[in-house]
Formats: sequence, C-alpha cells, structure tokens
Amino acid sequence: MNRHTFVIQIYPGGISTLENLSTRERVQVSALTAVAPQIESWLEVLVDSQAISARPYGRGTSTAEPREGSP
Repeated sequence: MNRHTFVIQIYPGGISTLENLSTRERVQVSALTAVAPQIESWLEVLVDSQAISARPYGRGTSTAEPREGSP
C-alpha cells in the first residue's frame, strides 16, 4: 500500500494552498471544491510513475548470482 500526504493551509488573509508532500508542489486554491480535482490529478501522476518504476520481477525473486560456496 502506498500513502500520499496532502496539506491544505488556509490563511486568515483568505489565501489557501494545497501542497503535495510527495513532490513538494504547492498550488493556490480559491475554493475547497478545487481540492479534490487537484489531488486526483496528482494521484494519477503518482500512480502512473510508480507503475513504470515497479520491478519487473515477482516478489521474493532475485536476479543475483548465487554466492560462492552456496548450494
């Protein structure tokens, strides 16, 4: 399971920001209704990049050569 953290900061002056802690990208949001679409967009990119970088080998397998003296 992968976890991603997003931070919403609301300042007294009316400026609100949304930050993706995985990428350190921060965007200004004018309404809380803009938060969900932005997070969905970031998650789509994160999931796609993780799928590309995933190991092609099954869990617990290795391509390493056996150690000298091992059966």
